[in-house]
Amino acid sequence: MSVNGIAIFCRDVPRSAAFYGQYLGATVVGESEDVTTLGLNGPGQIQLIQLPAGDWSTAETDDGRDGFWHIGVRVDNFEALSEALRASDTRFFIEPVYNPVAKVWCAFFYDPDGTVIELVSGEQQYSQLFDKAAARRRAEMSLDGGPLFEHVAFTTPDWSATRIKWEAAGYSLIGCLDLSAGDPRGMCIYYVIAQSGLIVEVFTYTSPTNQPLGSEVRAGFAGLLATPSTQEALGLSLVDKLADGRARWLDGSGLAVIDAP
Repeated sequence: MSVNGIAIFCRDVPRSAAFYGQYLGATVVGESEDVTTLGLNGPGQIQLIQLPAGDWSTAETDDGRDGFWHIGVRVDNFEALSEALRASDTRFFIEPVYNPVAKVWCAFFYDPDGTVIELVSGEQQYSQLFDKAAARRRAEMSLDGGPLFEHVAFTTPDWSATRIKWEAAGYSLIGCLDLSAGDPRGMCIYYVIAQSGLIVEVFTYTSPTNQPLGSEVRAGFAGLLATPSTQEALGLSLVDKLADGRARWLDGSGLAVIDAP
């Protein structure tokens, strides 16, 4: 099983494609009537799915809510890119800040449809390292091709059950980052990696998490793009189908998954 990237429900696909091209160096690598596929540096791709005309709601950002949280892009021009985004009136969820535990600079901002994107600069450090080779493989992913689409992140109420499923799907646990000293909710992040190199960050808390949003279609995150074997490995439930016939699934924590093309 492999996660190939994410899909995003867009109010205006050309606007979103231009945004990702300008700030993250994305290029259009595929187009159909309702879907535009963007290629980026790294193992992940982004599919932009056009929503019908209408007044579509956007989910309020909540990193403590079960389900999807953000995508992450590693950059070597962190300060300049942050300033360019601010100058364009792009909204930030978290302004640029240095994380002394992870030893990276990070910032979280919104794309035109409310999907949260994290900018990261620096080599990720871990509170506990389980797989040195996997960590080295992550650190050596090249930025020569521009901003690196490196990870997707979601929140789960049950790390133990989540770990079993993702490891059964062929992912390796790199390590964890314990941020509980600075977060009263008791945040700890676990990092798993696919053979493709795409990282999945799993956010956990000692405090109860908020309920997932469910399967309703809204502007923003539509689902992780994953191979069909995900259905068995993650124990997914079918919720609907896209206009192109691909299935859309949910796992137990409310994380949406779409069959990769």
